[in-house]
Amino acid sequence: MPVRRRIDKRRQEVTDEHEAWLQGDDKASGFVQYAPNDELAALWATHSERIVAEHVAVYPGHRPARWWQYSAPRMAVGTFSGLYYDGKLPEPRKRIGGTGTPASDVLACVPTFSYGLPSIWISRQQVKYYTGIAVDVRGNPIGGKLAVFDGVAIDPDDPPTFESQAAYCDGEFEFWARCKRASILYDWLDGVPVDEIERRYSTNPFQGAVSYGDITRIAEGARFHLRSAHQILSALFTAQPAFLLALDELLRRLEFGLPAAALELMALPVALSRGQYLALFAAGGRSVDTVVTLSPDALENCVGRAAAKTIREIGQETAVA
Repeated sequence: MPVRRRIDKRRQEVTDEHEAWLQGDDKASGFVQYAPNDELAALWATHSERIVAEHVAVYPGHRPARWWQYSAPRMAVGTFSGLYYDGKLPEPRKRIGGTGTPASDVLACVPTFSYGLPSIWISRQQVKYYTGIAVDVRGNPIGGKLAVFDGVAIDPDDPPTFESQAAYCDGEFEFWARCKRASILYDWLDGVPVDEIERRYSTNPFQGAVSYGDITRIAEGARFHLRSAHQILSALFTAQPAFLLALDELLRRLEFGLPAAALELMALPVALSRGQYLALFAAGGRSVDTVVTLSPDALENCVGRAAAKTIREIGQETAVA
């Protein structure tokens, strides 16, 4: 029985020239390669998942050329402070050793990279030119000696070496994992409901699903390290009580997952869950005094009948006193 061949509709959306550009073949891409960068970035964003998957299937641990150009992690903002490309260049692969200086390290030129490696290096002729020892065919000095020039040419016997693409990609995975944990912590501290955090950060129900246990584990890990740092800082910055109080507040927020403005609710005479505290906060409760003024129905909707009864009793005692 003949089998109908499955056709990738996303691939049908691009011309042969667009597909060649996506695959990193500038020669076959024609004029597509000269399109505005915003258009090329949008083209890559639409088809990157497919291109990367196809590439990795053939070259495990590697990434295609356009991934390095558009999807690789960027250098931190401030690396080239004040320059138009600050924060826009890809983070290069870690250098391990070897002799040679990238041109952008010692000359006024924009750093360029190919597959995470510097693509322009200082040559022997440039070393002679910028150190003032270059001469023309008649032996006359040429070039201009720079006050400071410590660039060196690549040594063929000891060329520059860098970490592999596989090692870089592992590092990229860890980088994005840290970003995800930081984002989860931010939402936890901001009072985002647990079910919304789980939905927002779960890629699918079968792999990478985020649960309540994952959220509390991340928060407890951050709290553990911050508590140790807090003990050290308390001894070092005794003259800065405001700073230490802010750390105390952050530790409490990590423990309970509440916004700073909701921490006063912890003074209520009954222990509540995070969801109940957040419900009171959303209903307008900012302190014990404001909570006891909520209507009986609103209070029960937030914390349940038993807890609402206890809170109302405290409110009545306070009013009598």
